[in-house]
Amino acid sequence: LPALAARQLDFAALRERVIYASVVGSTAWGLAGEGSDEDVKGVFVLPFEGYAGLWDAVDEIQDPERDLQLWEVQKLVFQGLRADANTLEMLWSPLVKVETELGAELRAGRRMFVSRQIFGTFGRYAMSQFRKMRTARRRREVQRAIVLLLGVEPGLAEPELVRRLCEPGRLACLPRTGQEAEAEAREAVRDLYRSLFDRGLVAQRGYAPLARYLAEHAEEVLAEDPLRWKNAYNLIRLLASGIRWLREGEPLIEVASPLREELLAIKRGETPLEEVLARADTLAAELERAAEHSALPAEPDYEAAHRFLLRCREHAAAEHLARRAPRPAPSASAAATVEPAPPPSARRRFAIPEGVLAAFLARQQGLDFVVASLVGSHSYGFPSRDSDFDLKAIHLARAEEVCGLADPESHRQFLGLEAGLELDFTSHEARPALQRLLRGDGNVLERIFSPYQILPAREDARLEELRALAHANLSRRCYGHYGGFFRQLARSYAESGGGKLKTLLYLFRVALSGVHLLREREVLADLALLLDRYPFEPVRELFRLKEAAELGRVEDDRPYRELIPQLETMLAEAHERSPLPEVAPEPGALDAWLRRWRRARSTG
Repeated sequence: LPALAARQLDFAALRERVIYASVVGSTAWGLAGEGSDEDVKGVFVLPFEGYAGLWDAVDEIQDPERDLQLWEVQKLVFQGLRADANTLEMLWSPLVKVETELGAELRAGRRMFVSRQIFGTFGRYAMSQFRKMRTARRRREVQRAIVLLLGVEPGLAEPELVRRLCEPGRLACLPRTGQEAEAEAREAVRDLYRSLFDRGLVAQRGYAPLARYLAEHAEEVLAEDPLRWKNAYNLIRLLASGIRWLREGEPLIEVASPLREELLAIKRGETPLEEVLARADTLAAELERAAEHSALPAEPDYEAAHRFLLRCREHAAAEHLARRAPRPAPSASAAATVEPAPPPSARRRFAIPEGVLAAFLARQQGLDFVVASLVGSHSYGFPSRDSDFDLKAIHLARAEEVCGLADPESHRQFLGLEAGLELDFTSHEARPALQRLLRGDGNVLERIFSPYQILPAREDARLEELRALAHANLSRRCYGHYGGFFRQLARSYAESGGGKLKTLLYLFRVALSGVHLLREREVLADLALLLDRYPFEPVRELFRLKEAAELGRVEDDRPYRELIPQLETMLAEAHERSPLPEVAPEPGALDAWLRRWRRARSTG
């Protein structure tokens, strides 16, 4: 019910944004009969906030009360570039229901989607469906023989039934060799009882329930016709339309005689399947010849499609700006609810190479960093002399980058040497990063709340506002991240035979970070500071060992292994008693932050 309500809400909110719609299906083809529905397909343009914010964009809606299907303009463009039959026929239907200024532009430029790819989407698709029909017909012949045999002899054992099905002269549709025939016959038996079970006609899958059912219902099963004649006639029409496309550059929409009478006869089930399949073979050969000599371009016009999609996005953005009211700045009281990020540990024994890291970030052309922080062993309080520098960031794409045909750069990575430093860099675009934050992803949270921010992000007002909103959206879902990561590390440690120093430190760091966040509503990743609050004195010795070597080992790890169950219990209890809400309570505020700053970057 909630899912249905959401779909109805989508339709109610977006139906006024339809730019083009037309009648398709049998009515447009001139093949409608009594009781035929009027199928309408169309395209709508999302409002600016529907695609530039935090939430995944709606790409299709359906009217729950009518046969009306609407695609968002980006989905329509992608389908058109693939030469999707439904999309092209909607754009060429003469029965237009809605056409705004953007819709008229779409219809006028519809030939941007026309290419020789039509051969695949119309022809290959139709023939693949006909191959399935041939297979279904052969399987149906075998199943009719099964029904007849068991209807007369319900006590027939399965091996004997298979043997009889494979007797010479009984079924021409089975393979000639004995083993292949027996395998196909057995599969037909299984397919039949699976089908009856899936339809609720037998209580169990298996040969015995099948035999009992057919003893009483053989005539009913024999009377069934599993072939979908409506589908068969539409596939013949698709082949004919594909031929017209490839030869003349125009689709076959309204069908004229004599093809019309032929299709209607197939639709009514009056044409034997053998004739339908033979006709499909003839049309397929004709389609192949048409493709070989077609004057259509090999590819669609991607540039024209890109320009049209941008035009739609610009239109939506202009609407948004026209009705946008000024937004108040975040209140000081809201920001004050966030505890300040913990200061760097007094025990830190490393220098941040600020100049090298800032210069590296400056060379990442096109990326506007909101967050750029050191994480990893430096942030966790146990770096060694040969530790690499984990630089993790969040960048903000411009509105223009999310409006076009291509997706914006979702992430960028670098692993290598930078001015003599071993650097592990990753930056995620703000939208997927904040979606992960709402799911309780500790990696994103630790990135945002790390005390080791690199310029220019460290002095960016957007970061402070983001920290306030991230704190407001902390939830118990973080247990999934920390608990899952802890259990994975524990398994890895046990399977490796133990003794790995770095894995031991990560076990304590991950568990205590999760415990602290769930108990105190504070993101804290520094194990040295965590041990001040949750004393596990033996762990401090590991700091000294780790400082000497990144990949060192612990000779006797029993004191640490004995603490692992205690860590898991602490995590579970912290989750059980946590004051955090079950889910992020204010996602709309994050969404508004993202849209506002994305828009500000584009206009600024």
